[in-house]
Amino acid sequence: MVFTSSTTSVGLLWGMDLNFQPLVTARPTVDKKSPAFTSDTLPIIGSWSYFTQQKKFWKDSVAKSKNGHFSFWIGKNHIVGISGEAARKMHLDSHDLDPIGGIMLIGHGPDEIDGKSSVIPPIWTTTMANSRLFAHRRILDLQKSEQLTKRLSRVTKDSRDAFEEMATDLSGVMNPNKACFRIVVKQYSRVVGTDEISDDPKILETFLYYMNILQTTSSVHLLAFPSLSYFSVAYWRRRYGRWGFSKIVTPIVNKRMMKGAFRVDDALQIFIHNGDSKNYIIDFLITMLFIAGANAGVVSGAMLNIIAHPPDWQEKIYCEIKATAAAHSMNKDASLVDHLDSMPLSAWESLSRSLDLCLKETLPSPSDVHYNEKLYPDPVRWDPERFYEGREEFTKIMDQNINIAYPLAMYKWSGCDENGQPNPDFGHKPTVKRGGPTLPMGHYCKYVPRKES
Repeated sequence: MVFTSSTTSVGLLWGMDLNFQPLVTARPTVDKKSPAFTSDTLPIIGSWSYFTQQKKFWKDSVAKSKNGHFSFWIGKNHIVGISGEAARKMHLDSHDLDPIGGIMLIGHGPDEIDGKSSVIPPIWTTTMANSRLFAHRRILDLQKSEQLTKRLSRVTKDSRDAFEEMATDLSGVMNPNKACFRIVVKQYSRVVGTDEISDDPKILETFLYYMNILQTTSSVHLLAFPSLSYFSVAYWRRRYGRWGFSKIVTPIVNKRMMKGAFRVDDALQIFIHNGDSKNYIIDFLITMLFIAGANAGVVSGAMLNIIAHPPDWQEKIYCEIKATAAAHSMNKDASLVDHLDSMPLSAWESLSRSLDLCLKETLPSPSDVHYNEKLYPDPVRWDPERFYEGREEFTKIMDQNINIAYPLAMYKWSGCDENGQPNPDFGHKPTVKRGGPTLPMGHYCKYVPRKES
């Protein structure tokens, strides 16, 4: 469930080489082949503008570099910024860059911490057949059509049940980010983990509690001053959050790996069947359950929030959903929601062209092409039509389609405040100070049941 998009212009990709030294002022030796360092550098801290004005910092650094590549410091971490059409291949293929190590610098999530520093789990360093890392290999295994087809009915039921339950709320007002986050966590627990998390309300609530903790543990200060970790609340929250995840996942894995344990046809059973070690399975589940839920949960809520505001796009998507569902239905007299329940995987992947455009407009590549006014007039305006002509089709994301199809099939949506008062002036305007667009958070939507669903 990786979000990807084609890039035709300069993009920002970076590899990171971690090498922590005991002294605050000491920095690791730099490879002579590394690009020259940007002049935007402060003592000890490094390039603070990377955090405060990331887009401007990157553009200025690229412009001043000799070949579009440059180095900069974040504390004692040497970061390499690369640009150009060949940047993605260089980022993935170069043995001199460490993208996994770079991810460890983000500072939130359930990464294992040894002392003051994050530890890269073996699932991200162990190579399997075809030179694929263990984590990558198992992700591909879980995304095979035969596996997704097995999970599809439960995943769609999670969405349908949640949105049908909203009909009992007489206010007709909801926060889509909160509602969709819970739905997506349940769905992804099935796709990359086990139904035991999704089907047990107590376990699910506990899981969501620790998930919320792990999403708020990032600390810019700890990147510059890792030696001060023990004095950071964020550091201890992160350790507590991982402990909580482990407390949920480990007993489930232990029970399923016992001799004579009952076999269940779920994602976890794939690991057990392949003979994967217990520690690898636990690390994979802890990591992937967080990544999938945290990323997709935010996107689903933001998408519903955005689509609720332009009525023309909402109805266009609704009509395309009806057409796709009708084309795959064996019972023409069934309701639209029942049609959705019976759709095959292939239909979900090609549900709505307009929805694909909206998703691509909501999650553009963090590159100059999306802010270049010569290519895209008024680049901060939400305008999916910009992708109609001459653009490579955006990668289909099944779960986003499911979590838009059911609410649109059941209700008509509009933007509002927390009291249900209309908010027609909502605008999805990404900030260009960061490396990518921001998604609307904390907004509300009003929903009215459709006469025919």
